[in-house]
Amino acid sequence: MFPELKSASGGNRRQAGDLVIVSLNEIEVNLRKAGTGAGLPYGLAEDLGRAAAWLAVSGFSSVALCVDALERLAAATVATPVFSKDEQGFWSATGADPSENQAMSSLYAGPAAGDLVCAAGAGKHPALQVDLAAIDNPLLFLAEVCALAPIRPDLSLRFICKTSGGDSVLAIWVGGEAMVAADTDRFDQACGMRLEILPVDDALNTQGLTKNDSYTERHRIAAEQGVEVSGLDWRRVQDLVAETLVPASELSRLQGAGAGLRDND
Repeated sequence: MFPELKSASGGNRRQAGDLVIVSLNEIEVNLRKAGTGAGLPYGLAEDLGRAAAWLAVSGFSSVALCVDALERLAAATVATPVFSKDEQGFWSATGADPSENQAMSSLYAGPAAGDLVCAAGAGKHPALQVDLAAIDNPLLFLAEVCALAPIRPDLSLRFICKTSGGDSVLAIWVGGEAMVAADTDRFDQACGMRLEILPVDDALNTQGLTKNDSYTERHRIAAEQGVEVSGLDWRRVQDLVAETLVPASELSRLQGAGAGLRDND
């Protein structure tokens, strides 16, 4: 059993106590930069930015989940996944060194699984099944996959968390909408995971899952009103963003560096 994972501890905006109100664009851009600052390859940092926006629109503690994952990656307490396919065409993933007993980073595993979803064929039988030995944060893995999934409206996705207490459905994604377990607090620690990709017309059991307003409507509201974020978590993001800056010099200015305090483009 993998241990519970705990976190390592710009611009004008409105303040609400210890909360700041930030735009979806600020979340996506700053988490992308934070990912780069923490050492993620740029493409995966872009995926993280999109996943962070998806989490924020879906009502989760987007910034905290993402920064926790980045700090685990920077501290080398999580593994990068290695994927393999069996004779049936099903995929599985383990850490690069299973003997270290580390959960896999969702920052790597989520985009890889999302690519498999994009490449999956349609048909009457399950198009794909991906088993992960252990993932550091199921919710972030869910977001990383769903941020790519809308380009496959012909498929439905089922996310199953596998623990010593049994299997539990975390979420079902159908037609661009995710129905997520009502009690997500029990999915805040490392666990095994199975992603099932099924034809969209398969009947799926949604008992115990919550269906919110449409993602499009929630996105519209978040885009208009902004998103509340913990001021502490936002400062943690900025600390990682600062790792992408270079020391000021005449050469750096000639090469286009600058505006580190306010440039969110």
